[in-house]
Amino acid sequence: MRRPLLSQTHDSDHHRDDALDQFGLTAEALQIRQAIENVTGAGILPRDLGGDSNTLEMTEAIVAQLEAIHAKTPVASTAK
Repeated sequence: MRRPLLSQTHDSDHHRDDALDQFGLTAEALQIRQAIENVTGAGILPRDLGGDSNTLEMTEAIVAQLEAIHAKTPVASTAK
């Protein structure tokens, strides 16, 4: 039996309890969540969710998505 994907198991308010949010890293938590959604939405799934990707392949796909998301996210200016 297939388990539901991340997007099917979490509602929009659930992220408030995530560890990164507890440390004030809400934007980073959202980026990680978005990267996972992008990867799983593209059909790249680990074996325990019915896919054929191993841990390294999943990690590489998620990191690639994080890099793409980060490239699109403006960096806060430190200049005064």
